Amino acid sequence: MYKIYDIIVSGDRATLYFDEIISLLNAYGIHYELVDKISKVLRIRIFYNHINLENILSKSSSIRYIIEEKIYVEDLDNLDKKLSTVEWNDLSLKSFKVFFLKIGKKKKNIHFRKIMTIIVKDIYDKIGQKTRVDVHNPDVKIIIICIDSKTLIVGKIINEFRGDRFRFRDPKAKVFKHPSMLTVKDARVLYNLSLTKPCENSVLLDPFCGTGSILIEGGIERSYSIGVELKRNLIINALKNLREYNLHQYIDLINADSTLLPFRNCVFDCIATDPPYGKLASINKRENCDLLGKFISQSFNILKKNSRITIMYTDKYRNCILEELKKRDIILISEYSFTVHNELTRIIIVAEKK
Repeated sequence: MYKIYDIIVSGDRATLYFDEIISLLNAYGIHYELVDKISKVLRIRIFYNHINLENILSKSSSIRYIIEEKIYVEDLDNLDKKLSTVEWNDLSLKSFKVFFLKIGKKKKNIHFRKIMTIIVKDIYDKIGQKTRVDVHNPDVKIIIICIDSKTLIVGKIINEFRGDRFRFRDPKAKVFKHPSMLTVKDARVLYNLSLTKPCENSVLLDPFCGTGSILIEGGIERSYSIGVELKRNLIINALKNLREYNLHQYIDLINADSTLLPFRNCVFDCIATDPPYGKLASINKRENCDLLGKFISQSFNILKKNSRITIMYTDKYRNCILEELKKRDIILISEYSFTVHNELTRIIIVAEKK
């Protein structure tokens, strides 16, 4: 027995967010099959009724909706035929609302009201007076996702997430602020991509922890986390941020050099970090490639087998990072790039120690 779930993400980095969700599913051992990736919709087939699925998916940085798919329509002419296979028993003795969500470019030649009427009629035809429409406070929301001029997905919303749910951890809301602080979404996506086992069983290292943004996301998910930072004033102020969210009991901070990490071999389950670059990297007169090389060498030693390292950096040093990973037989899993502004493109590289 299986169900198809449609996971809708927000933002303009859908591929990155899809892989973040897949990383979470793999880390928690969810038995799934990838069906499709369409625009901002990730379609997955789940083979068992996982009671923790919503909780696991809620850890994603950019999830918007979790939807239990009723039908997938590739041609609107087949809508009636597809609806004939749908059962609406889960709406019995409940109120419902049907609404549209348009994804991607502007859709032409689609009669939204007509499609909505067809679906509402199908619901009433099958369960009659056991249900009713309530547009203001429904028990169940039925969503029609419009992908293009012919393709629709109809499903039941399992959960929806506010876009501002991380606002209380926004850089502007933290006790100590710094110009180079990561956004909550970026910190969370780095952490999630580095996972190979459940959060609460993972030991996380951020060797360039700065003000503690990645550590905070790990701490919230109950990963024991360690942050290393060379600048003592950043360590002191990172602790202020951790205490603000009452996370200091899950996190240790160490004032040390990230190229001389004070740890035994094979102790960490994941490394997620945003190393300094440019002027910020010129600590002790070290160049960017030299810093990255020594850091990656250290990371290889302290990571457990089949564990991951996720690095966010400027694209100017992409080849340098890939060469250092290759030297140590750390396998590249995936990489992403996105423009911050005209003079800065950032990359995220995910690699695994075999």
